[in-house]
Amino acid sequence: MSKEITFIKYQKRGAYHWQQIKRSVFSYNAYVSARYQQIIRQISKDKNLKILDIGCGDGALSYLIYQKIKANITGIDTDINSLEFARRELQKRDAKVKFIKANAYKLPFKNSSFDVIIASEIIEHLGKPKIMLKEIKRVLKPNGQVIITTPVKISDIPEDKMHIKEFTPQELKHNLEKYFKKVIIKTSHPLWLKKLYLFRIIKLNRYHLEPFRWLINFWVFLTTLNPFFSSFGITTNQIAVCKKPI
Repeated sequence: MSKEITFIKYQKRGAYHWQQIKRSVFSYNAYVSARYQQIIRQISKDKNLKILDIGCGDGALSYLIYQKIKANITGIDTDINSLEFARRELQKRDAKVKFIKANAYKLPFKNSSFDVIIASEIIEHLGKPKIMLKEIKRVLKPNGQVIITTPVKISDIPEDKMHIKEFTPQELKHNLEKYFKKVIIKTSHPLWLKKLYLFRIIKLNRYHLEPFRWLINFWVFLTTLNPFFSSFGITTNQIAVCKKPI
């Protein structure tokens, strides 16, 4: 059993996901945006859906889903700072999403409460991921949909010091099949493109010169074609879509 790691990025960086989805060549994050869009594409446009966003953070993903679907969305997180950001940002935009301080190990909902449950970039932070998966299965309606994204394990050393365990696609599928059916995993976000995107030439005061990032962002804005959807070469992110047995 691995020790839990306290997530502190919101204390250090503020509501940083909102900057990453902002349509600015300099702040936009095509890598993160591609992941969000992959999730949204999996959800049917049914306003009657009840959706749970586990580890909702500052609410950026919840907002994008609400923009597309206008469904009944609830976001949970253990970090009070991120929830304050989420409530503030969605209130600005008149988006009706409920945010609750709660733990993925003990979801404060009745059995079979949700049609869709999302856990984006959460499972790699957990010391006891099986408990979360059991809880997801409990509060998900029969034949309900689960969407999980997580980095692809490339080496034994996690890519982020706040990650406890990363998974290969095979490991992730094996874990999910213990609780769900029809598990489909797709990989994307090529490693070579990620390295190019993050390449920095020089730092000027607080800012870095990132020519390839700016060029790719401009390309996404101009064409709406995000190259991080590609799975060419070694991939760094994966999305799993599965169902709860009836």
